[in-house]
Amino acid sequence: MLARERLRAVLGDAGYRQHVVCTTDPASGILRNIAVEEQLATLPVPPGVGGRFSVLSPVGLLPIAFAGLDVRALCAGARAMDARSQSTDLDANPAAFHAAVLFAAMAKGAHIHVLMPYSDRLMRVSEWYGQLWAESLGKRVKLDGSVVETGHTPVRALGATDQHSQVQLYVEGPRDKVV
Repeated sequence: MLARERLRAVLGDAGYRQHVVCTTDPASGILRNIAVEEQLATLPVPPGVGGRFSVLSPVGLLPIAFAGLDVRALCAGARAMDARSQSTDLDANPAAFHAAVLFAAMAKGAHIHVLMPYSDRLMRVSEWYGQLWAESLGKRVKLDGSVVETGHTPVRALGATDQHSQVQLYVEGPRDKVV
């Protein structure tokens, strides 16, 4: 609302409308109501796609394009990984291989999953991953309603910063982590 008022002050009512795109639910919500009332352009979040999974939808790709990244290359990479993830061969399917390793580790008591990129530019990726991981897999109950209280705890670290102190713990400390 503050940005809207500042844009209006600088650009006027008509000009401000030309500079705003609202990312919102396609049918309801406060922002949807404002967009309809003020005749603002909208980019709807696809139904059934939670916000944490919207990065490869139009609402996620627009800011990526504005940041100057190659959206076509990103989507091509996502399509290639999707194709690889369809394989039942663990050696050809990195997602299934990763899941199998984590499942086996969890069975042995390793409930902490550390993602440690070695580049400052990738730190935000590990933060996003931590959000996805915790929100998606931390569950109290199974689909049948029975209590399960399960999930890996995601830990984000930065190799260049945390490698000495954290790696010592990971290598010499309790065997409760996958790094």
